[in-house]
Amino acid sequence: MDNNGMSLSSEDMAWALLQINLRELIFRDLQEAMTQMIAPSSDVDAESHTTATPEDAFISVMGKDRPGRVRCAGSGETLSTWYGATGTSACSERERIMQEQLKAQEEKLKAQTEKMNQMEKKISQLENVASKVDEMSLLLS
Repeated sequence: MDNNGMSLSSEDMAWALLQINLRELIFRDLQEAMTQMIAPSSDVDAESHTTATPEDAFISVMGKDRPGRVRCAGSGETLSTWYGATGTSACSERERIMQEQLKAQEEKLKAQTEKMNQMEKKISQLENVASKVDEMSLLLS
């Protein structure tokens, strides 16, 4: 008996149960975080892994523009007045959008890497605690 009136075996049991519960909680948190990292975002196209633009959504509903015409823009609009005089500006705009998407994906990957590093640290700490619990159990038995 110790000064709290509990026998060592009951303290040992309480400590072991606490450690088991702690392991389960951490494992559940890690599993949930990993699932969120693996699952694609809802605003990202699953096949091409690119964010759908409002233009893409409009084209998917209304269809592509016909040659020389701009859909829903009225009779006075042509492709050059609607989209601009040069075709290269549309390409450079698309390139800029793709670069922004790439940068966003890189930042997301960096954040996920940092999160994984934190999880690895938690796992390592948990393994250390588990080994100490095992040592204590051997000493008390």
